[in-house]
Amino acid sequence: IGHAQSLDLEAACAAGLELVDLAGQISSRRMCLRVAEVLRALEQFEGAPQVVELREAARPVLEQCAN
Repeated sequence: IGHAQSLDLEAACAAGLELVDLAGQISSRRMCLRVAEVLRALEQFEGAPQVVELREAARPVLEQCAN
């Protein structure tokens, strides 16, 4: 989130992908909330290829959280 706030899109998405990977291994409500929080922080960059990739990677994690 700090990377997104400092407008460092590359670092924010790289950290987001690491978080999504970890969240896929650890089924936790807190991880789900954190992934959603990161995606909200990146809303200002919506449409950027890196953000689209991150959202696609996060989709299965967020779907699992909804169940």
